[in-house]
Amino acid sequence: MLAPVYIQKSFNLVELLLFRVVGWAGEFMPPVENIMVSLISRAA
Repeated sequence: MLAPVYIQKSFNLVELLLFRVVGWAGEFMPPVENIMVSLISRAA
């Protein structure tokens, strides 16, 4: 009977990790995107 509780907790942990990763990527993505664009434009 405890299995659903463990599954629910693990899903909550996964959601927390996803939100953390998305928020972290949201903060760091603009500079990374600019670097990628500049590298691609230099290579072209």
